[in-house]
Amino acid sequence: MARTPACTRALAAAAVLAVLSCREDIAAPGQCPALCPSNQVQVADTTLVGVDTSDVSIRGFVTPAEGSILVVADLDSLQGRALLRFVRPARWFPVASDTAGVTIGAVDSVTIDLRIARDTAVKNLRMLLYRLPASVDSTATFASMDPFFADSTLIDSIPLSAGDSLPVVVLHHKFLSPTGVEPFSSDSGAIGIGVGFRADTLTAVTVSSVESGASLRLKYFVHGPSATDTLRHTFDLAPRFDTFVTNPPAATPGASLLVGNLPSARSVIRFTIPGFLLDSATVVRATLVLSPTRPASGRPGETFDIEARPLVRDFGGKSITHTDTLLYSKARVTVGDTAQISLEIARMLRFWAAAGDSLPRTILLRVTPEGGTLGEVSIASRTAGARAPYLRVTYVKPYAFGVP
Repeated sequence: MARTPACTRALAAAAVLAVLSCREDIAAPGQCPALCPSNQVQVADTTLVGVDTSDVSIRGFVTPAEGSILVVADLDSLQGRALLRFVRPARWFPVASDTAGVTIGAVDSVTIDLRIARDTAVKNLRMLLYRLPASVDSTATFASMDPFFADSTLIDSIPLSAGDSLPVVVLHHKFLSPTGVEPFSSDSGAIGIGVGFRADTLTAVTVSSVESGASLRLKYFVHGPSATDTLRHTFDLAPRFDTFVTNPPAATPGASLLVGNLPSARSVIRFTIPGFLLDSATVVRATLVLSPTRPASGRPGETFDIEARPLVRDFGGKSITHTDTLLYSKARVTVGDTAQISLEIARMLRFWAAAGDSLPRTILLRVTPEGGTLGEVSIASRTAGARAPYLRVTYVKPYAFGVP
């Protein structure tokens, strides 16, 4: 049966009455809409200055003898020499049960292998190898080694292929005469080798150290004591010690915060964060802005990363950083850069908010790869006024309960 217009109007009126009868009129003090949250998300931006309440730089975490590179340079601003010490045994043992061994009758040939990173725009690059005292060790300085980098101690001069355009090359060289790399004493079997480079223009080169896992090897191909002896052996030697010395040496931290170079420097920044950002607001973005006090230094054209890590224990230079890499922040720097460095640390602020007061509001700044770069930045500290570290924060305000 079809509905009449009158019937339809009656049904509509009944529906309206039903809806109105479902509304609850709550008595004060909890009357709606006073309990209804606003339907507008309120986002705010703020710049926080003076949040760096304490900072410090410490140098010496990775030393040149522990790093993955050996720096060789003849720049106006930096000179560097690589120092290597090998030890060649006086005999070898063809079988495990042989306790006497076979003494070296003569050295047939000697080769050296190195992995080199260089500037491909530099022409006529040559590697120069010098004979150093067998006693060379971590006490060596640029001044103490300088007299041994002379024509009178030159072992060999090795040209790099002029047509090779690769920035990283593995150099394999056979010495014309093995006498230049004979050990000083058959008892100790030690020999020191210094590495330098020369080219048409001033340049800086890095050699991968044995700590990097690269093939830095000195090989002696020898035979037994008789001239007709068929016994042959190869001594495949990695350096017992390798390092480099520079002039000038890495700067001592002062008024500015230093990060990078070798021996590597790290900086610790301790913050005071406003309470509302950690206990009520929701942080969307938080950018830590650092102001360099001079151009970033290092090998020309080199790039490296500045990394920020939150601390779980603040012990200054021996602080313990959090192991969760998702909390870390990085910024890429190129040697010569003077622009501000921006690090996104919103995850750190949210992490601190979740952890309450159990963790220090402190971050550690370091370079990556640490020990694998000469890159260094000098950053204005908390005493630098307007150039001191500051935070730019975007956050969502707490819900404002009340009339929309």
